[in-house]
Amino acid sequence: MVQISRCCGLWTIPVGCMATAAGYSIFALIGIILCIAKLANLSYLTGYTYDNSLTYVGLALNVALLLLCNLLFLGVVRKNASLCFAWVAGMALWACANMSVAVLTTDQDIDLINSEGAIAKDAGPISNVHAGMIATWILVVSELLLLIYCGLVVHTYAQRLSRERIFRELSATRSSAEHNPENVSYGMDLQPVMGTPLYAYS
Repeated sequence: MVQISRCCGLWTIPVGCMATAAGYSIFALIGIILCIAKLANLSYLTGYTYDNSLTYVGLALNVALLLLCNLLFLGVVRKNASLCFAWVAGMALWACANMSVAVLTTDQDIDLINSEGAIAKDAGPISNVHAGMIATWILVVSELLLLIYCGLVVHTYAQRLSRERIFRELSATRSSAEHNPENVSYGMDLQPVMGTPLYAYS
C-alpha cells in the first residue's frame, strides 16, 4: 500500500492522524446539526407524509463517526496500531453506509420538493429542504474525498507502529538470548535458536 512520509507535506504522520480525527469530529458535528435542523424543518410541513427514519439513521451515523474519531484519538495517544487499523476499517464501512443513506434521503427530498405545488403555503420550509439537500451532499462528498487521503495517513501510521512493536519484540528476544546463553541451542547453520537446548532431548 502507498506510504506517506508527511501529512500534506507539512505535518508529521502522528500530527496528521490527530488532525484527521479533529477534522472528522467537526464533520460529524455539522452532520448532527443538519439532521436536527432537517427534523425541525419537516415538523412545519403539512399535507405530505415524510419518512423520518432515514434522517434518524443519518443522525446515528454521525454519532458513530464521533465514536470512530475518539477511537483514532485514543490509538494515536496510546500508540496502538490495532485501534488505528480499526479506524480505517470502520471508516470504510461508515463511508459506504453514509453514501447509501445520502442517496435514499435525496430521493425522498426530491419527491418532497416536487410536491411543493400541493403544499404551497409551506414554500418556506420546502426551500429549506432544497438548501439542506445541497449542504448534505457537499458534506458527504467532502468527507469521501478526504477519507481517501486521510485513510492512507492513518494506515501508514498504523503500519509504522506495527513495525516498531515487532522490532521491540525482536530486540527483547535477542537481549534475552545474550543474558541467558544456556537457554540457546544451535541449528545446523550454527545460528543461535531460542528455546530448549538440544541436549535436553537426549
